[in-house]
Amino acid sequence: MSRRGQLLLLVTFGVLAASSTLAYMSGYQCAPCRPPATLPQPGSGVTQELDAQFAGSSDRRVAAEFETELTDSSERQLDLDTRLEASLAEIDRLKQKMEELTKERTTLMERVRTASANLQRCKSRAELAAQERCANDQRPAMQPATVDESAAKAAASTFLNQTSVILMASKPEIASAGATADPVANILILTPLKNAELHIESYLSKLDRLDYPKTHISIGLLVSDSQDGTFDLVQSLLPELQSKYRSVRLVRKDFNFRLGQQERHEYVVQPHRRAILAQSRNILLATCLRDERWVLWLDSDLHFFPSNLIQQLLQPEKPIVVANVVLALGGGVYDLNSWQQTPESLAYEEKLPRDQLLLEGYETSMSPPRGINFFRDNPDFGDGQATVELDAVGAGALLVHADLHRYGLNFPSYPFRHRIESEGLGQMAVAMGYRPHGLPHLEVVHL
Repeated sequence: MSRRGQLLLLVTFGVLAASSTLAYMSGYQCAPCRPPATLPQPGSGVTQELDAQFAGSSDRRVAAEFETELTDSSERQLDLDTRLEASLAEIDRLKQKMEELTKERTTLMERVRTASANLQRCKSRAELAAQERCANDQRPAMQPATVDESAAKAAASTFLNQTSVILMASKPEIASAGATADPVANILILTPLKNAELHIESYLSKLDRLDYPKTHISIGLLVSDSQDGTFDLVQSLLPELQSKYRSVRLVRKDFNFRLGQQERHEYVVQPHRRAILAQSRNILLATCLRDERWVLWLDSDLHFFPSNLIQQLLQPEKPIVVANVVLALGGGVYDLNSWQQTPESLAYEEKLPRDQLLLEGYETSMSPPRGINFFRDNPDFGDGQATVELDAVGAGALLVHADLHRYGLNFPSYPFRHRIESEGLGQMAVAMGYRPHGLPHLEVVHL
């Protein structure tokens, strides 16, 4: 561009600049530069209303979200409360179950302690008795575990022969056992009682029907560990009884040993129960025996015995005689303590420790069947005979010559030849040289 053109362009820009300056100074603004007439200004009423509307919309949204979250939280809390209640109920149930198990455990532990104490007591008494008998014990050596029939018979024969040799030298002499020598001999009837309130009067009525002269009958009763009114009832009947009989004595001795009616026949309690019963009988015997010739042991819960019971027991003229105690006349045998040894049972016992206790009628691992002869197992046992020889007796209806008791025959409360109580008495009588006899056809009914 020429110099002239440049100058012309500068002049044009200068004019325009001057025009703009004048326009600005005169207050004129061009349309594009003016703010729009419809745009609300900050702080105006329009912007305040918009702010309020926005704020309200935001609060509702937050409130809705909070209400939803609160509802969810309430539902979760309700579920947790329900689960907590169920857990507390389960805890209560478990606590109750734990208490029941604790009580059961306590009961079982008490029974274990009692059984252990009884076993220890029996062992101590057995050891003492073994020491006392050791000098005279000449039984043959222990037989092998397997014994054939001939060996069993030989063992039985050797045992019986040696025993008789040992004992016959010291066999006590007793007065004539025959009924004919003293047909009205004085009789002492002994009966232990325990919780017998319901049947004691019936029992005394049966005694009253005996046709043996009451002036020759003495009665001894021992009440032990009764939880009913047995003692008070018998005590109230004493004046009437004493007016009928030669004498009546009432003894009370508690052993703090209690069993239910169902428990008394369970195998596990028999050692302790029979030991306590043996002690009861011995105390009763020592307290009541005076000058009587015979002692008749009777259970209080007998349902029936004949009025001539005493005469029938005296008739065989034997020092120890036992009746057949049954469940019903002509029915099954109740008392399994009256039995007869066999070669098989004798051979079995030769293998046992000295203090091993055997209980007949309980077929367990501790007392397995051994070929014992019971009235029950042999319908023709004693058939055609008035009496049969026995090696052990029950005491449900048992007649014993009083002199044998005076010479020391009693009811052992520890294992004597593996037996206890009345079975032990039978074995002790055999050891003294007086074998018991049974009357299979004289039946006495037990409740």
